[in-house]
Amino acid sequence: MKTNEKDLNQKHKLKIRTSASITKKVDKKYIIYISIIAFFSTIALSFLADKSLSTANIIVAVIILLFFILLGIVFDLVGIATTSANEKPFHSMSSRNIESAKTAVKLIRNAEKVSNICTDVIGDIASIINGSIGAILAFKIMELTSYNILKIIIPLIITALIAGLTVGGKAVGKSIAINHSHTIVFQTAQIITFFTKKRGKNNEQTS
Repeated sequence: MKTNEKDLNQKHKLKIRTSASITKKVDKKYIIYISIIAFFSTIALSFLADKSLSTANIIVAVIILLFFILLGIVFDLVGIATTSANEKPFHSMSSRNIESAKTAVKLIRNAEKVSNICTDVIGDIASIINGSIGAILAFKIMELTSYNILKIIIPLIITALIAGLTVGGKAVGKSIAINHSHTIVFQTAQIITFFTKKRGKNNEQTS
């Protein structure tokens, strides 16, 4: 029994050493770059949301709020799909010079960064903006009532609704992303390829 335990411990230590040796190096430049982008993007979008919603009515505020909740869910779905997908199904398509398939392979090979941008950066920014919009929306609704109890309950209800829609939507999105990862990645690649081509044509026309 003791020898078996020693063998198991040695194998376990070997696995730890092996996994540590193949761990990717941390891209410090990317971390600094994406942190700066997230910082300034959050400031800019929060400022625009506050300014635009200060004069908007309740219906417009609700629509904008739902849009940003959906935005966070969609990008979370893309991030999970990218980490779940395998690049092999796209290799034959890439060999036939299908640009969307080549883009899909690039997305999967950079799944860590794609997931970080989609689920962390855009997802967190959307959550922060949702909080700002929720506060503005609660204030607008509270202006319509003179009951103090409602002024306490309304912000709590709005916060709970935002959290419920976000968490519930992402839960549904996760199952869709895992079960249809290749389709989602390919469709995302098609969108990226379309805008890349369009930008390339615009640059050619201006030059």
